[in-house]
Amino acid sequence: MQGMHSYAVNNDRLRCYVIIGVICALLAPVTYEMLKKATFLSSLEPWVSTSLSFGTLYAITFAFYNRVAWKWSFLKFIGLPLTANLNGSYEGKLISSYKRTEVSITIDIVQSWTKLVVYLETGTDSSDSYSYMASIFDIDGKSSRLSYSYTNTPFNVIAASDMHTHDGTVNLVFRNNNQKIMGKYFNARQRVGTITLKKKNKL
Repeated sequence: MQGMHSYAVNNDRLRCYVIIGVICALLAPVTYEMLKKATFLSSLEPWVSTSLSFGTLYAITFAFYNRVAWKWSFLKFIGLPLTANLNGSYEGKLISSYKRTEVSITIDIVQSWTKLVVYLETGTDSSDSYSYMASIFDIDGKSSRLSYSYTNTPFNVIAASDMHTHDGTVNLVFRNNNQKIMGKYFNARQRVGTITLKKKNKL
């Protein structure tokens, strides 16, 4: 799958960076004292002491939060703003303005706290698309809107003769814990359409 890219949100990510920094500042001296008491590490001094800097602890904590902890909903109780977790595989249909064509599609979303990628594949295997820019906006605390721009690449052997590589934009609204997804798209081929999806499983 194509590499993940950054995405925008409408919550305060800076607050997360600050809170992670405060936590690391509190943990650094405690962790240092614990390591000092670990006799099996004494032979590695002074490397253990010098390597356990605030920066190192912050990098480790941030990497864990970025990959795993950002999905934990209870973190909102310590002031960390939540970002909708859209990870998963979704299936549904796309109805195009072109001859009212209906196509079955599968969308895979791979997401961390700071990056994601959206991969769409048609049921006819005639083309696929990857996102290269995106945003996730919280609407009302219960629904989220994913907007992303993509590049679609047709498989020339089986694609329609008028198809060619093109860009487009998709807007999807996720409701009911990501179980109901509806949206619209438009592309550089001057075509628009609707998308309806249901979640298959988490990635």
